[in-house]
Amino acid sequence: MKLNEMIALTAIVFLGLTAAPRFSTAQQAASTARIGLILNSAFSPRATASTAGNGIPAQATPALEAFRQGLCELGYVEGENLALEVRYGAGQVERLPGLAAELVKFEMNVIAMTSANTPSLMD
Repeated sequence: MKLNEMIALTAIVFLGLTAAPRFSTAQQAASTARIGLILNSAFSPRATASTAGNGIPAQATPALEAFRQGLCELGYVEGENLALEVRYGAGQVERLPGLAAELVKFEMNVIAMTSANTPSLMD
C-alpha cells in the first residue's frame, strides 16, 4: 500500500469516528472506538507462508503498522481507546462479504478496506 493511500484511509477512518453520533454521558467519554480493517491484497504463496503470527502476511505488516501509527497520531491507541479488528482476504474477492459481515457482527464504529482493486460489496 502506498503512503498516500494509507493517509487517505486514515483520514476516512478519522472522519467516520468524529462524525459518529456522540452522547454527552460520562460513560460515552470513556468508550473505545472500534475499527474493523479488511486487508485484501494478494501476495505470493511464499510471502503468505511467512505471517506475523496473526494470519496477516508479513508483507502486509508495514501497511498495518502505518495504519496504526496514523490512528495513534489522531489520538487513538490500541488497548487504551481503540479496538482494532483486522481481517485478511488474501485477494479472494469472494471472501470479502463474509469478512465484512463478521466485522458488522462485532458492532464496529467504522469498517475500512484496503486493496488496489476492491470491488463494491453492494453488488
